Order: sequence, then structure tokens, then C-alpha cells
Amino acid sequence: MKSLQKILPYILLNIVISAVTTLFVLWLWDYFIHPKIAADSTPLQSTTMVSEPTLTALPGTTEAATTQNQSTVEIENVFGVGDLETETVVIKQVGDGKQILTDWELKDQDGHTFRFPQLELNKNGSIQIFTKIGVNSVIELYWGLETSIWETGEEVRLFNERGKLQATYTIP
Repeated sequence: MKSLQKILPYILLNIVISAVTTLFVLWLWDYFIHPKIAADSTPLQSTTMVSEPTLTALPGTTEAATTQNQSTVEIENVFGVGDLETETVVIKQVGDGKQILTDWELKDQDGHTFRFPQLELNKNGSIQIFTKIGVNSVIELYWGLETSIWETGEEVRLFNERGKLQATYTIP
């Protein structure tokens, strides 16, 4: 009994230090590795396109442009148009190598802007961007909006971190 009284303060100290360390690591993860995504409601601004090498239009209504490392990304599809629970934009890496999408932006014609967190797509990799609120994962990102934003006939635009148009998709 006397030995238990001697080690009890050390056990309690260990529990407190473990809890504080765990909370600190979770905070670091949330703040630096897995940041929250907020909608930026600034209106679209006209972008002056500087001559860059481009690919010819892909089948359907998608166009893609090459980046400096010859990697291409396309907006593959928009699913669940008008339904917040299923509304999703699918972005796919269609070129060789990997593509870093950190600080890229997805925009609609009404001024809604989604900024990508730290993200890298490997060859043939894809990411889904849901309009609704949710928790980001490796293959799913959440815009955090409370209403659907995509409409039939609207153009979805993908800009790189320098504001250069990389892909467009017109919703059928």
C-alpha cells in the first residue's frame, strides 16, 4: 500500500504528460498537415493568359494544359449537380509523374473559390472535392459550403498556384 502511494504521483504525471502530448500532436496535424478549407467568396477576376504549351482539347468538354514538369490535370466530371449531399468535382492527374496541387484554386462562374490544401496527385491519381461540409481525407476534400453551387451549363475552372488556367469543364 505504501509503495502505491509513492508511485501514484508519477502515474498521474505520466497520464497528464501523455494527454498534453497527444493533444499537441493532434493540433500540429490539424494546423499544418491537414488544414481546414474555407470558401472564399471573392468574385472571379479576369485572368490574362500568357502563352504556355497546351494540349488539344480532350474528348467531351474538358481541356487541359501542361505544367512546367509536363504533368497534366483534368476536371474529369461533376457529379450530383444541384444536390448538396452528392455534389462532387473529380480532378484527375492524366500526365506522367506527379502534380502538386497546393494552393491551386477551383472556381465557378458565380465567384465561389476552393483553395487546395497541401496535396500531391500521382500518375492516374484523382481527388474528389465535395461541396458540403466534411472531414478531408487523402482522396476526398470538402469545400465546407451549406448549399450546392454547381448548375447545368456552368463552367468549372482549375487554376494553378500562379493563377494560370489549367483546366476547364462545362457541366452537361
